[in-house]
Amino acid sequence: METQMLQQELNELGSNLFLNASSSSNPSPPQFLNSEPLPTTTINSPATPPYSPLAAATTGININASPRREISSPQYGRYHDHDNLARPHQYQRFSPSTPIDELRGNVVTAAMNQHGSRFLQDKLRHENPENIDMIFSGMKESLWSLMVRPIGYHVVQKLIDVVDDKKLDEILDLLTRDILRLEELCAHDHGTNVVQKLVGRLTTQEQQFFFASVMSQIALSLTKSINGSAVISQCLINFSPSHKKLLLRAIAVYCHDIAQCKSGCCILQKCFNAADDEMFNMLAAAIIQNADTLSENCNGSYNLAFFLGQEGQLLNQFIQHVDDNVRQLQSHMYGRRVLQAVNARRNA
Repeated sequence: METQMLQQELNELGSNLFLNASSSSNPSPPQFLNSEPLPTTTINSPATPPYSPLAAATTGININASPRREISSPQYGRYHDHDNLARPHQYQRFSPSTPIDELRGNVVTAAMNQHGSRFLQDKLRHENPENIDMIFSGMKESLWSLMVRPIGYHVVQKLIDVVDDKKLDEILDLLTRDILRLEELCAHDHGTNVVQKLVGRLTTQEQQFFFASVMSQIALSLTKSINGSAVISQCLINFSPSHKKLLLRAIAVYCHDIAQCKSGCCILQKCFNAADDEMFNMLAAAIIQNADTLSENCNGSYNLAFFLGQEGQLLNQFIQHVDDNVRQLQSHMYGRRVLQAVNARRNA
């Protein structure tokens, strides 16, 4: 009897231990007296912002409706807050019919803006004298800064296209007032386009003489850059023969240095093509005088080979000089290029 009672007590004790173990595996959350429940925040997934089609389908939001300020989230506040929405630029609302007076006092700012630049170019395109006067007067004091701006230089180019000779002289005087600054402008990626446009507009003898005189002072440095060489090339294309000579004389003086530069090598060949007989012989004499040094230079030897393909009084003199120095030329990689050019001419 006692054994049965002891067995029953052991069974009850085992049952209680099992129940306690089961309840301890899923403990109830602790209760804090006099405390508010923790807030719950629903954050939208970055893949489905509130105004995405998926969110609209699940929440019933109209994505075409104006955003409402009261619906916001930390991640996507810009979708809801009117203050953060992208707005069109102030110049974007301008149309061809918008009067130019709306930009009075703000021409420079507009010229540096994509939409404002297009608006100003459109106004200049119609060549209205009043519009040209206002734009010119508004930009005149800031031309230097606009000519090197990615957007502003387009307006300056268009302005140069349409201004009269008086305003063109003012621009020319402004650019040539500081020669070192003009040198930097010619070598600049955007500035070179403006200067080349200006060169194309210089039609009077006075304008061409004045600009060629200034350019001859910085010819050496300009030939050593691609952008600067492009300005000189435009001068050779647009200027009269008498004014080209000012540049060609300066280039002939520095022929030894120019011929050894990659960009100078190219512009020197253009000088030969643009020169008359007198200037051709001047350049040829400078080439022959420095032939020994140039034949040992990569770019210089190209100029010698190019010269051998031309016609001139001094060509036979140069060929004789090559024949007298065959052994020296054969020993040098670039000298052999000159010998090949001489042989090609003889065979032709």
